[in-house]
Amino acid sequence: MILSLRLVRFTSRILFLSATVLVTMIIYQHRLDERLSEQQQEYLLTTKPVKIVATSLQNDVLGFRAKPGEVTAHGKPVLYWFNAAEGGSVPVALKTSNGFLVINENEASNKSPKSLYILASDHAKVLVFSNLKSFTRALLNLPYGTKLYRYDRCTNTASAGLPATIWLQIRRACRKADLHIMNQNHPILTCICSAQNYKD
Repeated sequence: MILSLRLVRFTSRILFLSATVLVTMIIYQHRLDERLSEQQQEYLLTTKPVKIVATSLQNDVLGFRAKPGEVTAHGKPVLYWFNAAEGGSVPVALKTSNGFLVINENEASNKSPKSLYILASDHAKVLVFSNLKSFTRALLNLPYGTKLYRYDRCTNTASAGLPATIWLQIRRACRKADLHIMNQNHPILTCICSAQNYKD
């Protein structure tokens, strides 16, 4: 009798634990589906490619924003255009599946810092954000486990002059969304020494 009662209790516990695990998995899958749905609506929006055209700029600006859907001659999405040291401009081409670029648009002037955050994917449009909150919200919409690569320019980082705390917030958002910045301290650099030597 006692053995039967213990067996019933043991079986009840097993059933309870199984039900708990099942409910947890269903809730997790539901939340994941919701996030993927949001990501598909807000991020995976393709745009018609536009062939790039180099533009000369003033010397007191860092560069200029790429046009929506702008790609290189080899079809790579353009995140941004940097002014080249010897004149002309050089595109920041996406060379990985996913990448981002943090810029102080007023870095080359005496104006107050003006942040710009660019997020790109090889199968979606390039997204541009003027504030950190919107950028980190977009990061949270990316699929779990996404590998991100940081982009920058040679000589001096394009984010010079921006608060160092922005990197803490970006890393915090990535950890929360289980994203992986593969090269935080060693970004993929675009050479701005000369527009003549550019190769995508």
